[in-house]
Amino acid sequence: MEILEAFDLTRCAFSAAQLAGCDPKTVQKYVDHRETELSPDETARRPRLIDQFLPKME
Repeated sequence: MEILEAFDLTRCAFSAAQLAGCDPKTVQKYVDHRETELSPDETARRPRLIDQFLPKME
């Protein structure tokens, strides 16, 4: 069973993880990515301290 299908059935990360045979944190990651419309392989870019100074440096 796929992770997101299991979550849609149970609405619980722990139960979905048991059905899909993976970790509950993985289920939660996939659900969060689906809500933000990212693919599971993508990660959101975190801001860096230098970002605010990049225009001056370039």
